[in-house]
Amino acid sequence: AGAGKTGATPPYTSVVTVTPLDLTGKTLNQNLFFGVAPSQSSATVSVTLTSPTTLTFVSNVANTDFTFIGTYI
Repeated sequence: AGAGKTGATPPYTSVVTVTPLDLTGKTLNQNLFFGVAPSQSSATVSVTLTSPTTLTFVSNVANTDFTFIGTYI
């Protein structure tokens, strides 16, 4: 679980490092799942696994605060 805030300039990203957690071999929506809750009602936030220890969140709205929780199997 964690939180972040996307940037003020497009593409409105936020990079979150999850070290010491290592997600090697995990695939989003197969054995790695995230729930993301943006603070703005008009915002959507998606997540990509950009390295075994880094997540990148992208919003359609600038400066979006969000919380997330991840589960892996």
